[in-house]
Amino acid sequence: MNMLRQYCDEELKQVDSIIRNITHNTEKIICEVSDYIQESPGKRLRPSIVIMSSKLFGYDGEEHLKLGAAVELLHTATLIHDDIIDKAQTRRGKPSVNARWGTEIALLVADFYFASAFNLVLSTGVLELAGLLSNVASKMCEGELFQQELKEKFLTRTDYFKIIKHKTAYLFSACAQFGACIARTDKANIEKVGNFGMNLGMAFQIVDDTLDFVATDEKWGKPLASDIKQGKQTLPFIYTLESATPDHQEELRHFFTNGKNIHKIINIIKKYNGFEYA
Repeated sequence: MNMLRQYCDEELKQVDSIIRNITHNTEKIICEVSDYIQESPGKRLRPSIVIMSSKLFGYDGEEHLKLGAAVELLHTATLIHDDIIDKAQTRRGKPSVNARWGTEIALLVADFYFASAFNLVLSTGVLELAGLLSNVASKMCEGELFQQELKEKFLTRTDYFKIIKHKTAYLFSACAQFGACIARTDKANIEKVGNFGMNLGMAFQIVDDTLDFVATDEKWGKPLASDIKQGKQTLPFIYTLESATPDHQEELRHFFTNGKNIHKIINIIKKYNGFEYA
C-alpha cells in the first residue's frame, strides 16, 4: 500500500484538491461535514486504480484526476448511506456523520456527493463514462437492497459473493475502466482491466472482512469483529456455518443470534479453518 501511495501521491493530492474545491464552494454545512470526513481519509484506493489504469495506456492529460475525485465522492456517499441504513454510530473510530449531524444532514450530504460525482464525469466530455458511473451506482443499490432482503436470514456463500460483487467489486471494475476509457484504448483492453478490477474488488473485500476478525485494534483502527457485532455475516463465518457439523452449526447460530459471543464464534471458525479458507 505504501508503494502504491508513493506512485500516485502527487496525483492523489490533486484529486483531494478537486474534492475540496467542490465541497468548499457550496453550503457551509457541506464544507463542515466534508472537512470532518477528511480528518480520517481512507486509503484512496479507488482513485489510485483510475490513475494507474490511465497510465497503463499512456494517458498524459489531467481528466483522470476528475474521474479519481468522482469515484472517491461516490464511494464516500455510499459509506454515508450505509451508516444511515445500519444506524452506525462510528466510522473509522469516530462518530459517523449521521451520529454527529443527524440522518437528514447525512442523507443530503451523501446526495450532494453523488451529484458532484456525476458532474465531474460529465465535465470530461466522455459521455460513455457517465453511463458507466450510472450503472455502477445502480449495481451498488441493488447489492444493498439484496442484503437488506436477507437481513434476518443466514447467508450462503453465493449470497455473500453477490453482495460484495455489487457493493464493492463493480466500483473497482469501473475505476479500472475509467482510466482505460480516458486514455482512449480499445474495447478489448477496457474489458480486460474491467475484469481485473472486478477480481481485485472481490479479493479486497474478502481480505477486509477477514481482517475484521484477526487484525489488532491498534493496526486496524476499529474493534475486533465489529462486523459480527453489527450483525454482518462475512466469508469466514459463512464458510464455517456451511462446513461445520450440525452441532457446531447450531452453536454458531446460537452464538450469533444471542448476544454475538465473539470469542466462541471465533473459536469455532478457527476449528474449521474459516480464516485460512477466506
